[in-house]
Amino acid sequence: VGHESGTEGVVRKVFGAGMSTLQDTLDKLDFLKVEKMSQALVRAKHIFIFGLGTSSTVVNDAQYRLSQLGLRATACTDILQMGVTASNLEEGDVVLAVSHSGRTKAVVDAVRLAKKSGATVLAITSFTDSFLYRESDIAATVFADEVTYPVEAVSARVAHICLVDSLAMLLATYNYESFAKHIQSRNEILESIRY
Repeated sequence: VGHESGTEGVVRKVFGAGMSTLQDTLDKLDFLKVEKMSQALVRAKHIFIFGLGTSSTVVNDAQYRLSQLGLRATACTDILQMGVTASNLEEGDVVLAVSHSGRTKAVVDAVRLAKKSGATVLAITSFTDSFLYRESDIAATVFADEVTYPVEAVSARVAHICLVDSLAMLLATYNYESFAKHIQSRNEILESIRY
């Protein structure tokens, strides 16, 4: 029984941290920034999504969601790939950088290179006093309770994914007919790989 209550306690703590982060983020989110981010994404020639470590799962998910809508999106989760990609960007390209701390050197350096190349830089991070927040053209922040649950980016990642999903839903409303066709073809592909 002690083991079960210990397990239950851990699971409740993790879920509680996730729910608390989502609610705190929703309460404090700057919706105008989210709208501006979605508008930059829908106008982008090509979208490049940067992130490492824990953020790489969010980056890959974002690339998949945006591609489903027919947008040209590339995930960059390798340090060298990020730097090379950033130095080859041009005006009209958009970078979406994801970093919980906002201090990951390779991500911040790539963002700086991307800006020099003329790309627009969007960011999802958890800290407004971070390098990534300051270096971005538009940054949205999530609010993770690191004091109660001090495991880096555990609950923040949930909020980062919800923010990506929100951006994808907004994009789908901008050009509904075009995006609906892409969703239809995605559904047909999904059906073909299922029993």
